[in-house]
Amino acid sequence: RSAEARGSLDVDSSRIVLDRATFDLGGPTIELSAVVERARGIATVSGEAVIRKMTLADFKSYWPEQAAPGARRWVVPNMEDGEVVEARVSLRVRSAPAGDWSLDSIDGSLRIEGATVHYLKPLIPIRKVGATVTVGKVDRIDITIDGGDLNGLDIDTGTIEITDDGHDNWTLAVEAVFHGGVRNVLEILDHPRLKYASELGVNVAQVEGRAAIRLRVGLPLLAA
Repeated sequence: RSAEARGSLDVDSSRIVLDRATFDLGGPTIELSAVVERARGIATVSGEAVIRKMTLADFKSYWPEQAAPGARRWVVPNMEDGEVVEARVSLRVRSAPAGDWSLDSIDGSLRIEGATVHYLKPLIPIRKVGATVTVGKVDRIDITIDGGDLNGLDIDTGTIEITDDGHDNWTLAVEAVFHGGVRNVLEILDHPRLKYASELGVNVAQVEGRAAIRLRVGLPLLAA
């Protein structure tokens, strides 16, 4: 484990520059840079971070509660396991004279491998997920899935969109294309929360065949 930092302070202009700070956590690494400025009682901080080889669990613990809070409320309990191969995040925050801080902008992306994604608990989750997460606005997160396993079904492609209407009303939209055994599909639909197959009189254990499925789910975003 090691750490290294380099920066400068300009007292006359009330400006602090962190050129580069690196942290080796014995596997995961973090690189930071930032500029802190203060004028007329208002401070602004512009920063960038690059994180590599960190478990998804540890990465979620670093996610500030004020950064895309609605998306965070869903991601933290519904994405687990796996590793963040690389994450790049830049943001800008501003203080008010009273001392409160607000997020002006956030932009970033991260690559995740081997994650488990719960699209609608307590249904069977998607496992072994490979995905790219993109944050382009304060009020939106896009997750593009390019591989995974859903109860033995192969995920070909998938997207998860988490958006805010500007009034802290967050919504979730999921779309996925997958293929595999019909029985595997019916096992999901016959989950005790749904019981679709049973209500139609279908004996799931006796079903054979293959299927290609496109799944679409849209719902208000609630904390798990």
